[in-house]
Amino acid sequence: MVHDRANLVYESPSIAEFYREHRTAWNDFYPSERRILDGLGINPDSSLIDLGCGCGGLGVALNTRFGLTSYVGVEINRQAAAEAQAMVSGFGGTAIEGDVAALDHVQIPHGPTFDYVVSLSCIDWNVQFDDMLAQAWQLVSPGGWLVMTLRVHPLEQATTIEDSYQFIRFDGERRGEKAPYIYINAKSLNSILTALSPSEVRAVGYWGQPSPTAVTAVSRLCFMALAVRKVTVAGDDRAVLSLELPRELIAALMS
Repeated sequence: MVHDRANLVYESPSIAEFYREHRTAWNDFYPSERRILDGLGINPDSSLIDLGCGCGGLGVALNTRFGLTSYVGVEINRQAAAEAQAMVSGFGGTAIEGDVAALDHVQIPHGPTFDYVVSLSCIDWNVQFDDMLAQAWQLVSPGGWLVMTLRVHPLEQATTIEDSYQFIRFDGERRGEKAPYIYINAKSLNSILTALSPSEVRAVGYWGQPSPTAVTAVSRLCFMALAVRKVTVAGDDRAVLSLELPRELIAALMS
């Protein structure tokens, strides 16, 4: 299935330069990300696709920690995708250059579905948020997990690059190429989860300030790692919830 709506193609060399050296070992990842991934049963027999893989560092970390070898990374930045292929080929992984919102599922190595579909700092960095989420969910096998990171606010949201953006830099300077700095409100997150009809939802999150390279209207956000499990049998419509989130955000989600 090919989608006509494309994302921004990031050309900045700083993406490859940064991710070549960072987020390549398990302890490089945020505690919320590690806590979510640690509890999902990833093992040497699992299949996993990493959407917005950067230089493939997550694949290396998961191979080291869980013995994962069936790893496919997808990255829109050409230089980072090439770096990812070089990095993950050492344990048998694969990385491809492509736009997640326009993937042809039939042509994805080891696809068309996976036990784990992971998108860390990717879905909320792109202009086609809804398309990205829909594509990611289609890639999840029955009983499998979608793992993603999101920025969430109790009330406010920004869904376009005109509303909120950040410069693609890792030195704190506000200049150069821009990416959307998307965040959603609790009501939108509730609607998203309801539409997916999952069997289980796990979330770990904490308050934090926006990136120093972001130009946005809010002074704090909940940075959330979220795991959503697809039902194995249609008809299971009551999701099990495990939410380690600020009280204010839980109250907003449940209202």
